[in-house]
Amino acid sequence: MTGQSEYQGGQIHHGGELFEKAASVFSIPELASMVFAFADQATLAACAVVCPLWKEPALDELWKHLDSVLPLTELLPDVGTLSLSEEVDDLVRLMRSVDWTKFRSYAQRVRNLNVEPSYDPYESSFIPRGP
Repeated sequence: MTGQSEYQGGQIHHGGELFEKAASVFSIPELASMVFAFADQATLAACAVVCPLWKEPALDELWKHLDSVLPLTELLPDVGTLSLSEEVDDLVRLMRSVDWTKFRSYAQRVRNLNVEPSYDPYESSFIPRGP
C-alpha cells in the first residue's frame, strides 16, 4: 500500500507509521474538535467529504456557528418551495420523515445562531413616544 491510504474499521491504513499515528488523533473526538476549530469553512467542508473518520468532527465545527438561519432553511426540501423573500421560504408540501432526519442531523450541531430581529419593537408606531 505505498502512496495510498485505505479506511478500514475506524482506522486509516497507510504504509507510514507516522501517518497512522497522526490519523489516530481524529479518533478522539475532543482532539479532532480542537484541530478542526482552526480550519476555515472551505477546509472543513472538504475534510467532511474526504475521510469518513473526519466527517463528523468536521461537520460539527462547520455547523457550530451560523450567522443566519438561511443554511438551516436550505436543508428543507427544494421541490415545491415558494420564495417569499430573500431569507424565508414557504413550504408547499409537508416534510417527510427523511426531510426531518436530515434537518435534525445538521441542526443539532448548531451551538450559536445569530438571528437579527426583523423589526425593532421600540420603533413601532403603536408605542406612544414622548412629547
